[in-house]
Amino acid sequence: MATGAQRVGTFLKDQPENYELIEYLVLTNMGLGDKAAAFELIEHGTAVVPIDKDALDGPQPIEILARVAAQMAESGPCHHHVTETTLDPV
Repeated sequence: MATGAQRVGTFLKDQPENYELIEYLVLTNMGLGDKAAAFELIEHGTAVVPIDKDALDGPQPIEILARVAAQMAESGPCHHHVTETTLDPV
């Protein structure tokens, strides 16, 4: 029997550019305690919606990254994106 995260993950294969789906999977993996999967999906999300190409939706992956990093006590990945964003504003 597949878990909810696995079922939703199959949709990602069909819709790799669907940022909302990526966001749900990131938060699901965070809730399940799967740090590696959550951060891998965040990296995918920042590639799908880069802040320099989409000023409206581009900050969303960074906001999700900050929430996940805070919840999972990881500051390294977040520091890189926040520094990049503040040094090169849109």
